Amino acid sequence: GRAERYCGGLENTVSKGQVRTTLRTGVSLRMSVQKLNEPVVVEVYDAHTHLGSTLDRLKQAIDPQSIPKIFSKEDERCTIATHTGASFSLRGCINVNCWSSSSRTQSFESGLRFQRALSNIYGTYGLHPHYAQSWSDDVESRMREALTDAKSVAVGECGLDFYRNLSDENVQTKVFVKQIRIARELELPLVIHARDAELRALEVLSTELPADWPIHLHCYTGPKDVALMYLQRFDSLCIGFTGCITFKNNNAVREVVAAVPLERLLLETDAPYMAPAPFRGKVCTSAQIGMVAAKIAEIKKRSLGDVARITSQNCERLYRLPAYSQKK
Repeated sequence: GRAERYCGGLENTVSKGQVRTTLRTGVSLRMSVQKLNEPVVVEVYDAHTHLGSTLDRLKQAIDPQSIPKIFSKEDERCTIATHTGASFSLRGCINVNCWSSSSRTQSFESGLRFQRALSNIYGTYGLHPHYAQSWSDDVESRMREALTDAKSVAVGECGLDFYRNLSDENVQTKVFVKQIRIARELELPLVIHARDAELRALEVLSTELPADWPIHLHCYTGPKDVALMYLQRFDSLCIGFTGCITFKNNNAVREVVAAVPLERLLLETDAPYMAPAPFRGKVCTSAQIGMVAAKIAEIKKRSLGDVARITSQNCERLYRLPAYSQKK
């Protein structure tokens, strides 16, 4: 299958208070960790990040060689050590590419360069609802071409955003349906953006897809009862949570986290957005995924090891990553 056509991997070592993640391309990601007598390294996935936009916000070249700078140990925003005494190593990233003709950071070409150059990066391709009015035959053609790559793992992010309403709601719905049907045709998972439109998005998905379709409901901030409706309707759906679960007044989202089974949950940064406290408002990076994992462990009263292991399995299963294919 698609996943079997590519076998990437990481080699992790711990020395002098650092986790060093070596990519098979020869590029290394160095991430700051606490100096422990017996370091505990917890491996996790960032299931939703925008690498091009993150590099742009950090004023770095949109190039695979710039990726290690996201994890610079000199930048406190990228420190992933936590008060728990554990250190986090990135097992991999799902890099989400949302077409925008006006943005060099969201071109499909840059996403393909990242995933081809770095062994632990996979890509998704789609049109964000903000830009639904930009849908065209050319955009669809470019998206389909990007999705033929062996490391392209899903369609999206796509969906409905009635909060900002940057595109007409009817146009958003039409373009959402088009992308769902492309995912069905290509037998790919979907990455869903739904804001102030969670019920409407569920209605559309329920009309278009069978109950076992793999879906990542990304950066969920909607009502708890609607989240549970998604889980009940789609057996293979997982819900992603970002650094916003650390925000002081975000108790409603933390209640959703508590209600969603760990076996149906994904860790995200949504970098460069949604930086966790105390870095709210600053540039978020995938290196901060450990803060999301630690907060989920706290909310659910589970060990960090459990959170890392189970959410990693969820990510590998939903996106059909090589590690999941090799276990089958």
